[in-house]
Amino acid sequence: MKNIKITFLFSFITCFSYSQDTIFKRSGDIIIVKVIEISPKEVKYKKIDFQDGPTYVDFKSSIKEIHFSSGYKEIFAEEEVIQTPKTTINYGLQTPTPSQRIDVWGSRFKYQNSYLHENQMHSMLLGTKDKRLIGLVGKAKDAKNMQYIGFAGVAFGVASYYYLLRGLGLFSNSYNRSNSNSYFTTSGFFLAAAVACPIVSGINKAKRNQYNREAVRLYNERF
Repeated sequence: MKNIKITFLFSFITCFSYSQDTIFKRSGDIIIVKVIEISPKEVKYKKIDFQDGPTYVDFKSSIKEIHFSSGYKEIFAEEEVIQTPKTTINYGLQTPTPSQRIDVWGSRFKYQNSYLHENQMHSMLLGTKDKRLIGLVGKAKDAKNMQYIGFAGVAFGVASYYYLLRGLGLFSNSYNRSNSNSYFTTSGFFLAAAVACPIVSGINKAKRNQYNREAVRLYNERF
């Protein structure tokens, strides 16, 4: 059994090592990646330990050579003027530039003449790596989760109605005043909860919109 595990582990490591590519940059950095695409000017790749994550893009002029998992090597000629852009991360939307802003349209957001879903807008803000923006996005998400408490109000309302009927003696042939008072008290408790849930949900909806608008305002100021 031990030999089987060792063989399986060795096979897994061997398979993993053969599926990786290595980028040697002119700056001296060495990156273990999975190359996705090589265009005339750019190289697109994913980090080998996070292949479900974002796609990274580097200019070919900043790369010296690539060693592929197949054993093939591609060497890039050094250009007279070498551009050294910052590595950009593709989150499904373009990385923000100073001329690009997000506009708020009610509960929706507009970016480059296209409407964004809230989660798309959050991805853009998180992509800036700005700590204040990340904090505001986190608060907006927490408030959104608290909004779902409004659905609990329906269940509390049903429970309140049920205990009210029991207090009126509709589920019993004999009327007991002591039990009825207890049922009425329980019914009142559930009724209060049924009223409170939508209120709490509404408050958190307002907070969610507030945090989103504040995050967009801050983004537009800084980017």
